[in-house]
Amino acid sequence: MVYSSIIITAYNRDKFLYNAINSALNQEIVNDFEIIVIRNFINSQVDELIKSNKRIIGIFFTDESIGQVLAKAISISKGTLLFFLDDDDEFLPNKLNHIEQIFLSNPTLLYYHGGYNGIDQFGFKTDKRVQSVPNKQILMSTLDINQIFKKLMIYDPYFNLSSIAIKKSIIINKIEFLKEIKTNPDNFMFYCAISNSGNICIDNLKLTNYRIHNSTTQSLIKSTHKEKIANYYLNSLKSLKIMEKISDNEFFNVNLKCVKIRCELNIFFLTGKKPDCSVLNMLKLSKCKKLPHESSLVLLLTLFVLSKLNGKLAKYIYYLTKFQK
Repeated sequence: MVYSSIIITAYNRDKFLYNAINSALNQEIVNDFEIIVIRNFINSQVDELIKSNKRIIGIFFTDESIGQVLAKAISISKGTLLFFLDDDDEFLPNKLNHIEQIFLSNPTLLYYHGGYNGIDQFGFKTDKRVQSVPNKQILMSTLDINQIFKKLMIYDPYFNLSSIAIKKSIIINKIEFLKEIKTNPDNFMFYCAISNSGNICIDNLKLTNYRIHNSTTQSLIKSTHKEKIANYYLNSLKSLKIMEKISDNEFFNVNLKCVKIRCELNIFFLTGKKPDCSVLNMLKLSKCKKLPHESSLVLLLTLFVLSKLNGKLAKYIYYLTKFQK
């Protein structure tokens, strides 16, 4: 038998939280489970919903980072299996039952990532972010991921915390690192899982509604507010440095170095701060064909080299490719 904990996080945004909680409550499942709602605001409708249901635990936070918030909720959770739900997303009714059965059928399973449907602020389906999903469910050992890492990344197995379920034991061992995470907790969960020995599952079923609106991270990255975008990349860089500490797998750490370099190059064009990595090391990493998204790294690196010859032209091309899509 599996006992699950659904952790719902909400920061300065109450518009969709009531719907998110109800989607967790309305699961078609026999097994008992708990819902932990952690937020930094008061909302009378949400307060009443939490008080009226014994399954829900409500806790508050003040100025903690997303990593500290998640660590607080995980520390009080009773489940052996953790689900996460952002305040603006929703679970489909059969999600918990489906995923619990997968974990029960695979005792060595550590991590699950499922598909999602993009919805707009009104709950209607949208194709603004189209996810690639496998033709059928993928179950693989973490020991084999090195061989097909690039192919696996097509499915964004680290994206969207609401699409992830993970064994609590994997996170508890790394919870002090989690507390230091400023952004991208979904990436952290993925790297925690693949740094352990066991299996991961990439599912083809879409059991989560991922809401796309003006305050999502993806909308921020695509916005034209340079200061906010720069802060996002600066916080991401700090989080990536923490993630390097959770695994001694050289291949994964090379991948993290590539992601770090992309962050540093974006920061360079947005703020003028020079990257820590040398051009020579960047060139070496950009030639690693097993890594995903190497083309975007090559583009940024090309512009960085061009900036040595013509800074204005390089910056113009960067902003053209970054903001004129």
